[in-house]
Amino acid sequence: MLEATFHALLFDETIRDPEEPTIYVVRDETSILYVGKTTDPVCNRLWRHLEGGSYLGLLYLEHRPISKRWRVEMYTVAECESQIRDAYPDTRARDLDTAEQAMIRALRP
Repeated sequence: MLEATFHALLFDETIRDPEEPTIYVVRDETSILYVGKTTDPVCNRLWRHLEGGSYLGLLYLEHRPISKRWRVEMYTVAECESQIRDAYPDTRARDLDTAEQAMIRALRP
């Protein structure tokens, strides 16, 4: 798992972004705010949330400057294996959609 602040992913070019399909989890200090998936770099996906007026984008803008410190955790599908097994014990599927749904079930944003 990789982790960075929301702000750093948007503006710090030295932050490593996974080079494979990713499940990303956005959280503040106490709550899971959002679970999403992307095949693009996570920083690009976060920009689309902001520019497109999505729930996450609006939430981020509404809670600035505190939201700049929100943490974004980035997982590969393989890193979601235990959540997939727990959510779907009878499936062999190990894809991005299955991983996202399993993380949503496990984390309950």
